[in-house]
Amino acid sequence: MKNFLKISAAATSLLIAMSAAQADEQVWRFFVGDHEKVQITVVEAGKDPIVWDQLTQPARLAKSEDGQYVFAVQRDNGRVDFARSGFFTEDHGDHSDLKVTDPEWQGLFVTGAKPTHFVIHGHEVAAFMDGTGSVAKIDLEKAEDIYPLSYSVSAKAHHGVAVPLHGKLLITAPTLDSESSLPDHVQALDAENKQIGELHECKGLHGEAASQSKIAFACVDGIRVFDENDLSTSQFFAYPEALGEGRSGRLDGGKTLQYFAGNFGKDKMIFIDVEGEGSFAQLQFDAPLVSGYFDPENSGQGFAHTADGKLHKIDTLSATIVASAQVTEPVDMEAPWYSARPNFTFAGDKVALVEPNKSVLKLISKSDLSIAEEIAVEGKPYQIVAIGGELSDH
Repeated sequence: MKNFLKISAAATSLLIAMSAAQADEQVWRFFVGDHEKVQITVVEAGKDPIVWDQLTQPARLAKSEDGQYVFAVQRDNGRVDFARSGFFTEDHGDHSDLKVTDPEWQGLFVTGAKPTHFVIHGHEVAAFMDGTGSVAKIDLEKAEDIYPLSYSVSAKAHHGVAVPLHGKLLITAPTLDSESSLPDHVQALDAENKQIGELHECKGLHGEAASQSKIAFACVDGIRVFDENDLSTSQFFAYPEALGEGRSGRLDGGKTLQYFAGNFGKDKMIFIDVEGEGSFAQLQFDAPLVSGYFDPENSGQGFAHTADGKLHKIDTLSATIVASAQVTEPVDMEAPWYSARPNFTFAGDKVALVEPNKSVLKLISKSDLSIAEEIAVEGKPYQIVAIGGELSDH
């Protein structure tokens, strides 16, 4: 099936009015989704907040790898909307400069039955539709005013995921002999949606991440890993007995090192080297884990937020805590997973953390975990995307 997604003319033109930023100035823009209100608040130092209220429900947020787009996934209402962040790069031949304009809401990006996992890999996007088991694939570089939209379809509806890889696709295959919503296999498809090789087992799959050329999926009993250079084969790394009981359900991939991290059970993080026969290292926390990620600028470093309200700076290579600081109130991890819990992302030398029940965005120094700034955000700030960097005026 082939279709096309039309983008409004407003989305194809970039504002030419540049900011008055001086060279070497760091500018960051925060896009904050509310837990209850159907809105996104755009927060930037020195400017009044902008509120976009054109959503149909509170949304999960994502950003394109180049930082040009922000996506708002509205699962229950079957749509994904998008906005232009206002940041783009200007090519100077031997280098590129980051430039900034005003952010601009664009509206509808794609529709489908329960879009859930929204995976961005390079300039490609794959939106998995839980309601049908289909995947909408979009290449953001195909054109500026019309994006070709194609679909891949699995055997039945399930809670799956797909990873776009240069026209090819890794997509979950559902279990056909039970009523479980979680898939049990991964299949590789070529550009014509023909299967490459055999099915790859990954029981109870939940969690996916990419690190350099590797793509990992979290299974009940281990990690299934593919190399995008050869999708006909894969490797499986079983959880060692030393990890104890549990599984990973959320993965993160290193940007500067080929390395994976994930949760394990309620109060552990694991770090996975997928070279050779593979190896696992574990980090035990004193409280349940809320969230944990690699530092995108240095995969040898990571940060984790635990239910006692502490933010931890981690040496990911040794799986040890380097420093800890109290940054939020304690978090109730017995409440449903969709409850209003803090979330964080990264903004240069800061961790940007939203605390819904305090209506605040906190900017925390990555170096010493001190709170550098607190910014009031109306409502219950829950989702956060940070886009920015160093501007140049030449």
